[in-house]
Amino acid sequence: MIVSERSGFVFVHNPKCGGSVFRRAIEAEHDHPETFWNPRTTAYFGITLDYAHLRLWEIQALYPDVFERLGQGRTVVFVRNPLDRFVSALYHHFRAYRPFVGIDALPGQERLALFRRFARDELTMARILTDYRYVHFSPQNWFCLLGSRQVVGTVIPMGAGLNPMAAARDELGLDLPGEEWHEPGDDRADLLADALLRHIAGRLYAEDRTFLGGMPHLRAIL
Repeated sequence: MIVSERSGFVFVHNPKCGGSVFRRAIEAEHDHPETFWNPRTTAYFGITLDYAHLRLWEIQALYPDVFERLGQGRTVVFVRNPLDRFVSALYHHFRAYRPFVGIDALPGQERLALFRRFARDELTMARILTDYRYVHFSPQNWFCLLGSRQVVGTVIPMGAGLNPMAAARDELGLDLPGEEWHEPGDDRADLLADALLRHIAGRLYAEDRTFLGGMPHLRAIL
């Protein structure tokens, strides 16, 4: 998350949606005392949280000043096709937390089988809620909505030939060159087509599809 008090905006960092690229482009604007980065144990929840990807109820509880700004000033979050984002989160999880597996060196069918076992046997909503290593699998509406109320003012879609970084800079009133986001080059075709992974993603992100499908400017990414 990037919070700029002097410029009057908040960028909410929904994981696996190009947020790290955009953070690098606008990090000089951040002037909140908290850096909002790296895992940290919090006494309030009694668990370790990934401060880069705080969900809205976590922001409300830990940083009420920032949560208040979400409803008052310019606020932006990126969203992405749920299945694409799910596959990207699978790669990220193994690269970040299970590097010994060597996920990128595995033949395609072995990688697919490993991802299928992980998603079927280990990926639960309880882990996503309480284990920071699984935060990248969080439903996207947790970064946009609190209950049924949309908290973040501007939801910008990624993909479908759009330029989300430019749209976010325009929305926030910034004039920055910055990097642009590009679709990842991972081997994804077999994963995106796999029936089991599609089923699990559909179950995890049913509410996301309803949320995204209910906003005309977001339907193109579904």
